[in-house]
Amino acid sequence: MEEIIISRGEAAEFAEFKRQKRITEVCKLLLKVECDLTGLSPEDTASAVKACKDGGFGFVRVNPLQVARARERAALPVICVAEEVNSDLKTKVTAVRQAFKNGADEVIMTLAGGKEVKKEVKRLKKASRGKRISFRIEDPSRIRDKACLAGLPIVTDIEEEKLESAKLLGGGTLTVEGAVGSLEVRRLFEGGVDRVATTDYKRVARELFDEANRPEVFESAAQSVDGAPSS
Repeated sequence: MEEIIISRGEAAEFAEFKRQKRITEVCKLLLKVECDLTGLSPEDTASAVKACKDGGFGFVRVNPLQVARARERAALPVICVAEEVNSDLKTKVTAVRQAFKNGADEVIMTLAGGKEVKKEVKRLKKASRGKRISFRIEDPSRIRDKACLAGLPIVTDIEEEKLESAKLLGGGTLTVEGAVGSLEVRRLFEGGVDRVATTDYKRVARELFDEANRPEVFESAAQSVDGAPSS
């Protein structure tokens, strides 16, 4: 194989080019991460949203009491997690409308499953008035009428059995909750997940950037024309 000889300076420039490429890939990945802020107080929410924006993340998740504070910064799309799984449909509809009225860009509503799913989905979509509503599925294997969820955003947790069942629903974007650490986040994205929601977002970013910035050691300045080390 034909070889070209590069200087140490050129090798260093090539290493920097590869580092910058890895950084760019990390930045793109973080844009698909939802920072879960639902455990914070409303008072701490606005500053946390700004920190997530500064950290390069794509979304923030909040509970209904945090929506207004999250909108104060308006720096990132605000996703409201409406915990109404055991409520009647009327209560769920009211919760969706209120979340959007308070400024949420997206609402996540939990579906318990069973034969009422189709009716719930229809009413909740109507309540969203064209805005994005995602459906968290407590147990995807219990959804009999999968057609009613076709093309709609689906949310499930990281448990393997539930994740695989959720993929079979034929929904639109798939978001997985509960990832811990960068390895788990990478695995999920490589497995075809569209978004990942995590409370561990600070650690995830730190680990990803540390990995991207790790220096490479060139044992030889001789490189083949296709970039592989020469023998």
